[in-house]
Amino acid sequence: EVVVVAISVVLFLVFSATLNNFLSQGNIIAILKNVSILGTLAVGMGFVVVGRGIDLTMVAVMVVGVAFSIWISTWGIDFTLAVICGAILVAAIGLFTGAMVAIAEVPPIFATLAIASSVYGSGRIVFASDVLYAPPDIAWLKFVGNGSVLGIPMSVVIFGAVAALMGLFLR
Repeated sequence: EVVVVAISVVLFLVFSATLNNFLSQGNIIAILKNVSILGTLAVGMGFVVVGRGIDLTMVAVMVVGVAFSIWISTWGIDFTLAVICGAILVAAIGLFTGAMVAIAEVPPIFATLAIASSVYGSGRIVFASDVLYAPPDIAWLKFVGNGSVLGIPMSVVIFGAVAALMGLFLR
């Protein structure tokens, strides 16, 4: 941990000294947004690793869950309900993967690799387009994506909450 923090501090200082707009508010917010998205995924992966496991399904399941939510919202289903349905799909895939590992005793690396490939491949078949558009008039989605609380982007707030909850859970 100390090495990672030290390298991060050194890089921050070097970039601050050599790049004109590195310390600008816009750049700092962009860095925080990018770090928070990956950080939220890393917290989930960290939880799995702490349990001595590995999960290669995370990205595939995330992408297909979001695509599924957007896809079914095009059928006229309320977007909030579509997101709940996407979360149920993601949970079902997770339960199936967990059952393969815990009950069928398939090694986690093989189970999660197979599920990730199957989920991503199925998504490519079902969602024929590379681009799916969420409905433009969803206020809560705009707030989560672009909103802020006291000037802090929502993605950073969500990451902080997820990290804090995980910290409390692991104590």
